[in-house]
Amino acid sequence: MDIPDIRDPGIQATIQTWLNETSELFVEVYYPHSGGSGWFYLLTSPTELKHLIEQVRDGALFFLLKQKQFPLRGIVDDAFISHAIATIVDGEEYLITDLATYPEHVSFFGDGQTHKQLLTDLHDLRDVLVGVGCEPDTNPTYWKEDARRDRLTASKKAPESTASNY
Repeated sequence: MDIPDIRDPGIQATIQTWLNETSELFVEVYYPHSGGSGWFYLLTSPTELKHLIEQVRDGALFFLLKQKQFPLRGIVDDAFISHAIATIVDGEEYLITDLATYPEHVSFFGDGQTHKQLLTDLHDLRDVLVGVGCEPDTNPTYWKEDARRDRLTASKKAPESTASNY
């Protein structure tokens, strides 16, 4: 299955609809065969997406999630920690992030799978503004579309004369 171009009008319309509904999209930009993980962004406008597309090189893949990620947001204090423990299921993978929006990439402050680790991470981040949530479930493969309706995989296609296959 061919992955659509991120600049395709249908893809752009879907992204615009999602932004209108959620006010923020989680995006991973990944370069296949790069030997590393991607960059992660929180986008809040179509202008930010347009700029991001312009900045990445041809061949970049975009994994976009419709649902707002890291739904627990605030300054870490006792109430925040209690809420996080009540919300994140022990044994479920979680991430703690800053809430930087594009053009800054999202930085990760902590991750784990246990309440014990979550407590340790949050105590170390006391008085810091963070976002906490389950690890984002982006497309596990880069060579085919994600069939789930609340996720989108697209690429920045090279001009036809230099296009490459994945």
